[in-house]
Amino acid sequence: MEKDKIIKQQIKLSKELESEIATLNKFLIEKNKVIDQQIIQADNVYNELSRLNSSLIEKDRLINQYIIDINNVKNKLVNLRERMKDRNNQIAQFEKSLSWRITKPFRYLNGIFKK
Repeated sequence: MEKDKIIKQQIKLSKELESEIATLNKFLIEKNKVIDQQIIQADNVYNELSRLNSSLIEKDRLINQYIIDINNVKNKLVNLRERMKDRNNQIAQFEKSLSWRITKPFRYLNGIFKK
């Protein structure tokens, strides 16, 4: 009798444990679903970050190229200003020369006759 009572208690405990295990298994299945969804979301975020990073790298490359282009244009502008300054100095020297001053009346008359 005592053995029967112990066996019944163990059977009851075993059924309770099986029930608890089943409940825990359901809980784990639901948690695994949530984790799977979070993994998918994390993968999507990672892929988006990778795409944005690639875009950022390309834009950074373009910016660096633009900086090089701007510096090249600045250098050309400096060279053109120097050339213009040299030409203006040459013109000023021509205008100060004796021959330019002597021929001024002829240039004036030539302008009048062309009109």
